[in-house]
Amino acid sequence: MASFLLIIFGIGCVILAIKLRRRSLYLFLAVLFLQTGLFFFLNAIYVIRMGFPQAWCLLPIFTGTALLPAGWRRYGVFRATYIVLATGFAILGTVMLFFALDLVAFSFAQFARDWWVLLVLLTGLTRMFIFLDSRHTGGNQGLTRLKNRRDMA
Repeated sequence: MASFLLIIFGIGCVILAIKLRRRSLYLFLAVLFLQTGLFFFLNAIYVIRMGFPQAWCLLPIFTGTALLPAGWRRYGVFRATYIVLATGFAILGTVMLFFALDLVAFSFAQFARDWWVLLVLLTGLTRMFIFLDSRHTGGNQGLTRLKNRRDMA
């Protein structure tokens, strides 16, 4: 039952994305609801057999994949901000899924304790990549326009 409601919400968000403003937000919600509803439907008919303790890790993966069409719809191209964020969500969900399905022999706490330096370094490099791309493509134009409007008034 919940799967059909999520699919119906997803179809409703598709219609709102076509008809209203803020199309990228409704497109994001539509893709997220449709993916989640399809997963719950396949889980209900026993095509995919996962309980909620394992399946919740798929939500960040679904969020990451839903960001890509929303970012493309908003800017007309794939921007690094959306690609890095979507990739980050997908990697986070995949890592958590490995631990939820017991595919690795050690615990998540041990993983975080042993690899925290690399995780902090990757986070910093990702932030630097987003900053350099926004500087290169003019990602802060909205702030510049706001500043120019204040100077004119």
